[in-house]
Amino acid sequence: MGGGFMNRKCRLMIGAAVLLCIASAGCSNDPEYVEDTGKLRVNIITQAVEELPPDSQSIDIHEFEIHGTGPEGSEHTGVRFQESEINIVDLEPGDWEFHIIGFDDMDHRVAEDAEVITVSAGTASLWDAFLTPICGFGEMSLEIILPASFEDELHIETCLLEPFCDNDPIELVPEDGIAEKDSIPSGYYRLFVSIGGNDHTVWSNIYSVRILADQKMEFTLEIPEEDMNTGGSLDVQVDSNLFNPLELTISPASREIETDEFLPVSAELSSQKDEDLEYHYSWYENGEHKEILESDSCVLTFQYEGTYQITVLVFAENPETQQILQAGYDTFSLKVISPQE
Repeated sequence: MGGGFMNRKCRLMIGAAVLLCIASAGCSNDPEYVEDTGKLRVNIITQAVEELPPDSQSIDIHEFEIHGTGPEGSEHTGVRFQESEINIVDLEPGDWEFHIIGFDDMDHRVAEDAEVITVSAGTASLWDAFLTPICGFGEMSLEIILPASFEDELHIETCLLEPFCDNDPIELVPEDGIAEKDSIPSGYYRLFVSIGGNDHTVWSNIYSVRILADQKMEFTLEIPEEDMNTGGSLDVQVDSNLFNPLELTISPASREIETDEFLPVSAELSSQKDEDLEYHYSWYENGEHKEILESDSCVLTFQYEGTYQITVLVFAENPETQQILQAGYDTFSLKVISPQE
């Protein structure tokens, strides 16, 4: 009887040992315990307007892309994505250097962040990626196409000006109708173009443009022969020069008036104004700034008959940081005639 009890006891102990081995084997197959790679969870945060570094612009990010280099030459090359959170798996343990880039809807690089992250096997590391606009220098290419009959008789003057200041202009010197300029600090500018004859200006105007870091902004201005001595015409879309512009429309009461007649004109934004921003309007007549006109509406009058190009620029400014966050413009031609008898 004692021997039988001992045999049963041995069998119970052997059975428990077998169960323990099975349980241990089950644990060895659980990735939570034996996983030899790590994970990274990325939480993407775009900076608030008041936190932007000086001379930055607002960012409108459409897609993200993450690249990383890790220990022993290991790499992570990501695909484009739009979510604000992403998990990266199967990373070799060790220090990784990650770089995230934000792209706008025109595929321009507009924001970035970088960080060194330590990845541990079997755990998930966390990276709060605070994206900020890419600050730096960009390029500009300006092409001015004149009527063939005027090419040898006219000279062109053009420059970039700060939004609210005419000091320290960035000169653009056209050669054969094309002006190239590099190393332009990123930001918003007014582009001024003036075309002169022997003793007078035959055409001039002003436009809003935006320079992005590491990008080349191309601007084409074609002036038909019938517009010489008038306001001219523009054959380029605002979107291609401002990248996320303020959409602005001028509403004149008429496009033809008599000399000394008063014409009410207003400029309306297509989107609702941001209450935290200040909006500055500047009105121009054939490229000449009218100092007294700084609101979204004005009254025009002209002493001489002719055709005039009326342009309004608008800049949205953060009053706390004094940064220009968006810009836009619109223009229209106005015909001034002699009084009808």
